[in-house]
Amino acid sequence: MLFGLAFTVGGPYLLSLELNEYASLMESLPLLFTRHTGVAAMYAAPLGGIAFFIMGCAYLYRVALGKNLSSSLVQRLYRFIGLFLVAGLIGVFLARFVANSYWEHTFRQAGYARCPNSFFLTSQWFVDAWALDPAFCRDQEVQRMMTSTKFKVEDVNNYLRERE
Repeated sequence: MLFGLAFTVGGPYLLSLELNEYASLMESLPLLFTRHTGVAAMYAAPLGGIAFFIMGCAYLYRVALGKNLSSSLVQRLYRFIGLFLVAGLIGVFLARFVANSYWEHTFRQAGYARCPNSFFLTSQWFVDAWALDPAFCRDQEVQRMMTSTKFKVEDVNNYLRERE
């Protein structure tokens, strides 16, 4: 039940955080930034979360009262839960595709180019690197800083600003 509640509330919360973060990034125009593309999978998570929440509530009802639900109600709940689980799973993949396409279009419109081999550049899963100048992505010092755990993206941007 808590798992379902976390997905139901967490998905929209993560979406709002991401929207605010990238809106502020576009205003400040950093020379290079990273984007966690895996967060986009959480956009449709509330659909699956509702199913888990309902399953948890049905289980709590059974535990608290010591009774089983009627078979007709159980059948309707199974259909409802199944529908939400399937919609949630399909939605996770579709939402991720739509969100990543949207952000890619937005970043390109703002003048950014996706760094080739972003996953190798940052040594993290589901992370894209975007730069105003694609040459930044090929800079050996930038690559060293990006793959190191000692440096943050802000440090890389400070280094690039100093070089200009």
